[in-house]
Amino acid sequence: PGDYGGDMIIKFNLNYDADPEIAKWFNTADFRRALALGIDRDQINETFWLGTGTPSSVVPADNNKYNPGPQYRKMWATLDVTKANEMLDKIGLSKKDAQGYRLRADGKGRLRIEIMTLGGQFVQYTQISEMIREQWKKIGIDLVVQEVERSLALKRTAANEQQLGAWNNDGSEHLFTFPLHVFPFELAAVASSGPLYVKWFHSAGTQGKEPEPRMRELMDKWKKAFGVPEKERIQLGKEIWKIAAEEVYIIGVIGMGPASMGVRVAKTNMGNVPSRQYNSPDGKTPTISRSTGRNRAARARALLGYIGRRALLAIFTVWAISVLAFVIIQLPPGDYVTSYIAQMASMGSVVTDEEAENLRIQYGLGQPIYVQYYKWVKLIVQGNFGMSMEWRRPVTEVIGERLWLTVVVSVSALFLTWVLALPIGIYSAVRQYSVGDYLATFIGFVGLAVPNFLLALVLLYLGFTLFNAHIGGLFSPDFQDAPWSPARAWDLATHLPIPALILGLAGTAQQIRIMRANLLDELRKPYVVTARSKGLSEARVILKYPVRVALNPFASTIGYTLPYIVSGSIIVSLVLGLPTVGPLLLKALIAQDMFLAGTIVLLLGVMTVIGTLISDVLLVWIDPRIRLEDT
Repeated sequence: PGDYGGDMIIKFNLNYDADPEIAKWFNTADFRRALALGIDRDQINETFWLGTGTPSSVVPADNNKYNPGPQYRKMWATLDVTKANEMLDKIGLSKKDAQGYRLRADGKGRLRIEIMTLGGQFVQYTQISEMIREQWKKIGIDLVVQEVERSLALKRTAANEQQLGAWNNDGSEHLFTFPLHVFPFELAAVASSGPLYVKWFHSAGTQGKEPEPRMRELMDKWKKAFGVPEKERIQLGKEIWKIAAEEVYIIGVIGMGPASMGVRVAKTNMGNVPSRQYNSPDGKTPTISRSTGRNRAARARALLGYIGRRALLAIFTVWAISVLAFVIIQLPPGDYVTSYIAQMASMGSVVTDEEAENLRIQYGLGQPIYVQYYKWVKLIVQGNFGMSMEWRRPVTEVIGERLWLTVVVSVSALFLTWVLALPIGIYSAVRQYSVGDYLATFIGFVGLAVPNFLLALVLLYLGFTLFNAHIGGLFSPDFQDAPWSPARAWDLATHLPIPALILGLAGTAQQIRIMRANLLDELRKPYVVTARSKGLSEARVILKYPVRVALNPFASTIGYTLPYIVSGSIIVSLVLGLPTVGPLLLKALIAQDMFLAGTIVLLLGVMTVIGTLISDVLLVWIDPRIRLEDT
């Protein structure tokens, strides 16, 4: 059970002013106390909580560090009809009508007050209020129960039209992160102790209405608690609860029910029931419920099933990509032979019609497109991507080393993007508007604005003018065509940082901005405030959940980042002289070498599909809020 004071509470609107008579009594402490004494909580507990709840005031449980003492749990919270009647008589409500209801002091008939409830909730607020209406007859109070829809309740509360409001005070046990049910703190509330006090509190006294002395004292203590040592903050919390219990701004009815709110019966062998639940609005953090072992096993099975479904879908997607790639390559007028004839003509040579026809027969270009596609796919299934028309060699040989070098460059650029963007983005969010934040923002905008190929040209120029060195390529001249060896691998590693930096700069700048924005949004959420209030170190507060949730964009962009680095690096590869597939793709498209171009486009699509699958799995692992059954 939650250790907050009430699954069911009743709030007095201390700012209600539509009826001065009712407003006067709501702001009379003994009137509020008398009504609290007139509630038979044991009867309500047995009827609606099956005897499992705890009749009490709004003060949280004894084990709560802000609890001021066990006597405050019972203060004005035990049925005493005699004392309640005496108190009401003493404050000036001694006259009654023929039915025993108390008459208004202004002579305008019976004193009738209204309580606003919501239907269809976990707690049966309307039915409980109707029982309280019958109980209050014994102290001469005529209570009218009005059940309304939630949006209407919010509007009426904000408009100061509510008299009494029935709700719960979950979250109030964490006094300094969720004070809504302790004193008027938010306008958007189902029930409020004073919407005008809310405006006064948040406007530093320039709007709304100044609270009465004890309420203001409570608010002042709450504000004072921020920035003081924990021991002093705990003491202030106890003093706040003392005021709340003594003044009865809110009547507590039943609390600490074993169910989330109210009582529900469930099968004991259900696998989706967490072994522990933290039911508090300010504590809604990812994975806050610790699942049983059976749940973890079920989740593992669900993850494997999810990966299997995605793999099957990936096969279909790759097939669709192959069809689109082949069709798109065929769209330009002419074919490879047409391009070849034009190339020969530019060199002063002439290709006869017979030679052109023989070339078309050799490469199967005269056949219908679906026949060409079928033959190509049939070869792919056998591991053969066809013959490159431009190079007169098998496609696998033409791509060969270039493909693996492309993968190395792409992964290096992606790794560099993450390594730079993650810590810089975290720093910019944690140190918002600092000099470092402004510097990171400036560098980020420069990275987004400067084209990668221009940066490559600048670095080439600087390398040549300042160091008299050519910094392009991935290998030194001695290792350009050498077989693979540890020395050649080391030479590649020494040349890799500059291409990786150039290719990853734009992505790094973008991810810094995304990480900063997402983390700033997470750091403002209540669960972060809760973690800080519990004394966790700042590093753990930031890294435990906010950073983990803010990582979503990093994982979700893998799907398009890998192929983008390859396809988007064509110009950079040309400038730097990188032996990757980017320049090869450009040349194949110009020459209409359909097998070579189609293979490269297909491989880019496969990289996209694989990247998307990886990002989906990472998202499920990083963010527990993502549920496999919804994907």
